[in-house]
Amino acid sequence: MKGEQIIRSQFHNNTSIELNVSMLTKGVYLVKIQTGAGLENKKISHSVTG
Repeated sequence: MKGEQIIRSQFHNNTSIELNVSMLTKGVYLVKIQTGAGLENKKISHSVTG
């Protein structure tokens, strides 16, 4: 893992969001989510289809 930030987005008052990751190469990514309730890290897997 390289540990570099590749996407940064801010959303306000949303209970659900979608991120377009089509420009990313396939692999495993860490997503850091910060809310009023705290900070959470999630691991997602992206595979290129098409």
